Amino acid sequence: MTEPTASVVITNHNYALFLREAIDSALAQTLNGVEVIVVDDGSTDESRSVIESYGDAIRPVLKDNGGQTSAMNAGVELARGRFVVFLDADDTVSPEALERAAKLFDHGVARVFWRLWEVDERGAHTGRIQPDWGEPAAGDLRKVTLRQGPDAYVVPPQSGNAFSAEVLERACPLPEIEREWGTGSAHADAFLADLAGLLGSARELSEPAGTRRVHSSNDWAKLGPEEKLERSVRLYDERCTRVERYCEQLGFVVDPIEWRRRSWLMRTVRARQELEAVVPAGAALTVLDDDAVSLAAFSTRIASPFPDRDGEYWGSPADDDEAIRALERVRQRRGGFFAVLWPAFWWDETYPRFASHLEATVPCVRSTEDLRVYSFDGERAP
Repeated sequence: MTEPTASVVITNHNYALFLREAIDSALAQTLNGVEVIVVDDGSTDESRSVIESYGDAIRPVLKDNGGQTSAMNAGVELARGRFVVFLDADDTVSPEALERAAKLFDHGVARVFWRLWEVDERGAHTGRIQPDWGEPAAGDLRKVTLRQGPDAYVVPPQSGNAFSAEVLERACPLPEIEREWGTGSAHADAFLADLAGLLGSARELSEPAGTRRVHSSNDWAKLGPEEKLERSVRLYDERCTRVERYCEQLGFVVDPIEWRRRSWLMRTVRARQELEAVVPAGAALTVLDDDAVSLAAFSTRIASPFPDRDGEYWGSPADDDEAIRALERVRQRRGGFFAVLWPAFWWDETYPRFASHLEATVPCVRSTEDLRVYSFDGERAP
């Protein structure tokens, strides 16, 4: 039997409403030799009827519910392609995606990725492209991975990545921790991206090559801000442990303590803790962070962006004078506390007169490597 060029492993749990669209997109690939493996993880809806309707066109795996990672492991056991895409059952992959990816999987390439058009529950485009929180990193990522650990670079959602067979041979079976965590997903694709960064380079398709569906029944979407932050921290700690183990196996010396100090997530957590220690509940809070840190992370403190227009972030000012005027408007209209987070520390050099004016006229009540907090009212930290 001729070995397939690529494998698409579709993992599904109670997504019968979207599953057919995902399967059809995998079967429509222009690349020759694509096998489609559909793993149903104990669905109780009509998913298995949808799977049965495809007959021999797909390779079905019907199993008891064990979480998404267990479904990925079950699919990898059957996958024979030289690279594998894990496609969420509510997402799709564009017809030419795998053909374009195959051309990039030359020697030393561990992962090929692409952006995804975001669609709503009905499949209508929202106008956003994911990931929308930064530019995904391509090229040789080993040095940055060793230096900064997990989350050293932006990675597309699971359905926007293809992993080489070599990466999966080393990584799988992936630890199945969903039952321990009490979640439907443990973001196993993040662990695969971490390992891929150590084993080879990453290449990027020049245009989006699939869709990412955002809907209310998604496991992550059901979580509140506090739960998302808690799970993110737990996931980050788990990733640090695994990446450190991979590094030891590969003979690399790393510093996980420094990873945690420099991590965007952990800096966000520390900034939040500092803000809650300094800013009383209900007090007015204005945040200068270049719109880079999700204000949802500060769910117990309602924050306004700086500079803003009608409550929306308005971008960097033209010069020092404009920045100072914006600060004085905040002082007069809102008062309370003013926090500068680390993504905006560059303002000190770009707007030196603004920085001097802030220091001279607004008392600083807390200063760390992650943030500086000022009080318009001169209140001191507890």
